[in-house]
Amino acid sequence: LHLEPWGVGVTPLEADAALARVRVAAEVRNTRTTDAEATVDWTVRDGEGREVARAQARLSVAAGGLSPVEQTVAIASPRRWSVEAPVLYRLETRLSDGDRERDRESTAFGIRTLRFTPGEGFVLNGEPVRLKGGCVHHDCGLLGAQTLGRAEERKVELLKASGFNAVRCAHNPPSPAFLDACD
Repeated sequence: LHLEPWGVGVTPLEADAALARVRVAAEVRNTRTTDAEATVDWTVRDGEGREVARAQARLSVAAGGLSPVEQTVAIASPRRWSVEAPVLYRLETRLSDGDRERDRESTAFGIRTLRFTPGEGFVLNGEPVRLKGGCVHHDCGLLGAQTLGRAEERKVELLKASGFNAVRCAHNPPSPAFLDACD
């Protein structure tokens, strides 16, 4: 009984200065030959580690099955992510059956709203943002295709220092370390 790889998600639905609503989700895989009863607990923490929201769901997962589950949580007075202030929260997802923890995952995310309109273009947190983007490859130049966290951070720092606020990734999917650096 475990959380499916890439099966935990968090999606900001709406956010203003007073309140944010965020959807938290998980997919639970049961590789047992019998049905299982499980509990998924979600805890949202701010950048200082303080708990700001909590949700729980109980579910039955058929033998050999996969069951999705989701909840919506409210966060009072959210600090919204922006290009100038990339504030991140952390979603802690815990899977248990009875008193025994079976799996755990931690996911960083930013609370923000975004939309694209024909008149304003890209709108982040209600404000139009002019995208100034660059195209990068999945590798780190002379360091090769190996993912090195600090090298990915430096790549993003150099892009930002050059005035870029958007990135297009070429040829191969970006590494999780690169996406973390962008966040």
